[in-house]
Amino acid sequence: MCACNSESGAQLLARLGTRPNFDGLDPQLFKKNMSVKPGQIIEVCGESGCGKTEMLLHWLAQCILPDNWQGIPCNGLGIDVLFIDNDCHFSVLRLVSILESRVQVQMQQTETLDQDSYDVETFIKSCLQHLHYQRCHDNVEFLITIEALESLLGNKPNIGVVMIDSLSAFYWMDRNYYCETKLHHLTHTLQKVIEDYHLVGFVTNSLINPVRDKGESSVTPRHLSMDPISRIWQKITTKRYLMWKCASDFAICLQSQEYNQQRLCITEAGVQYQ
Repeated sequence: MCACNSESGAQLLARLGTRPNFDGLDPQLFKKNMSVKPGQIIEVCGESGCGKTEMLLHWLAQCILPDNWQGIPCNGLGIDVLFIDNDCHFSVLRLVSILESRVQVQMQQTETLDQDSYDVETFIKSCLQHLHYQRCHDNVEFLITIEALESLLGNKPNIGVVMIDSLSAFYWMDRNYYCETKLHHLTHTLQKVIEDYHLVGFVTNSLINPVRDKGESSVTPRHLSMDPISRIWQKITTKRYLMWKCASDFAICLQSQEYNQQRLCITEAGVQYQ
């Protein structure tokens, strides 16, 4: 007699249903041979204040915008996103500003458009309905949220992306809690949900006290191997990006595991690649 593994209805829907196509998420960063696919977890690491949350907002806006709105090409994905805010850096007003800027740019490029006939405010509100926000105040709440992801996805099967900002938010508050056993359990639980439900995960991580050698003006890939949280999470992340502020100007550098470096700046309209 063979043993059968059961699955929930939401897992069956995720397995048999059509999951979103992420090819247009960020063509500048995720090239054709590096496109984002369901089941992957992308990690952005860097010191505090280098722009990690802005990168999440950049991807978040792209996810919740539709491909087209009343003849205006928005080039979005129309995907529901769960945003888990541990750092309290998320600002819905900042997100609205990014969405409005993107829509206004597309409207200006549509020459025959009568802009007065479009209700941008109502459109932005409809986009925000694709955002599901969860605020965690401590490590226990964060762990409970991750443990309850499967139940949440059962009630909201349209969610295709999970974003966490950030993994290290409660490190100094609960240093004794950050033992490897509990971190391994946390990463395993998240990885299982991401893979079982064919989601994409985006997470940020603030490096804990990176020690620089003499002459180093910014963090380097070497610091990832010394970071207590990155050492655990690197086992489940598919793509890892290191962010730092360039010493010579106001630009920010984003470097992948493949050592491809991308320069960008953060404006009122969000992330702009250079």
